[in-house]
Amino acid sequence: MSQTKELNTVQFNLTYDEIFKGSFSDSSTATKLINIVLNENINENDVSITSSELLGESIEIKSSFFDVRIKVANEYDIDLEMQKYKPTSYSLTNRLIFYLSKMISSSVKEGENYTSKACVSIVFMDFSIEDYDKCINEIELLVNKELVVSKHKIILIDLTKKDKCDNLELSKWLNLMTSNDVLSFKGEDEIMDKVIKKVIDLNANDKLLAQMMSREKFIRDQQSEEYNRKKQLEEIEFKKKEVASKEK
Repeated sequence: MSQTKELNTVQFNLTYDEIFKGSFSDSSTATKLINIVLNENINENDVSITSSELLGESIEIKSSFFDVRIKVANEYDIDLEMQKYKPTSYSLTNRLIFYLSKMISSSVKEGENYTSKACVSIVFMDFSIEDYDKCINEIELLVNKELVVSKHKIILIDLTKKDKCDNLELSKWLNLMTSNDVLSFKGEDEIMDKVIKKVIDLNANDKLLAQMMSREKFIRDQQSEEYNRKKQLEEIEFKKKEVASKEK
């Protein structure tokens, strides 16, 4: 049976999808986070959490599933994402561009003159990606190195480089996201306290914990299989080169 426990540390912090989604699928916590990242002053009353699924226009077209999708009056359509693990079977950048394009197309209504709200994907990554050497990295639409559309963008926030974050308020949140000792952040901020309580409550949910542990085992098994497969291919390639060298 699930029950709320005052935990000193939590097993799963905010870098895990389920904890992140459960903690920021709330207008007050989502508003706080997007205001800090975008350096805006958005009113919570203008914020609504909407469906996390965008269906493809037909059965052949891929649907999109967001962690937390937020609409801000007539200004923004925002996707908040947490990526715990670096994908190995696809390009993260390509996936994010696909998600952003779906947000842009879905925000244009029939009869409108191809105008849309500013669509922004804010992605927190618990790993580093080549070519991105800063804590906060922006991907924008360029043609011949000229900025084409400034209002649509992808913001990648590298949690492994949180010490390089110049935004002091955001830095506190990044430290909270990566910490299992969430209670040490209590009292910093009213909204942060709300997130901390949610993280603790979610970690006290036995059913959710069982699901997450099962998922983590599946991911670890996949990673192990991928590593072993890669090593085997490297060994085969090495032996081929060794045989070729002896035949010369």
